[in-house]
Amino acid sequence: MVLLAGGGFVVGSPPNLKTCIMAYKEDGSKMTFEEALTNLINKYSEENGSNTPDFILAKYMYECLENFNSAVSAREKWYGRDAKTYIDNLMPTDNS
Repeated sequence: MVLLAGGGFVVGSPPNLKTCIMAYKEDGSKMTFEEALTNLINKYSEENGSNTPDFILAKYMYECLENFNSAVSAREKWYGRDAKTYIDNLMPTDNS
């Protein structure tokens, strides 16, 4: 049994990394990464240092990650390598 972000459990065979970092809403649906990040920021009161609402900080951090992924993909393309990054495989998407 593995405890998931948001308090859910998985019973059975060991889950992969993507399963372990999934967070679920009370209705059982999956949270988006941005929603889970908002909850995490709020849970640890990290918004207090800047007096900025948690959802604004989460949006900023999510967009930083998107920009970083874009830069890594551009770099890989420039070097003639596959633009799909390792991070792409770890990051949950809305449709995964």
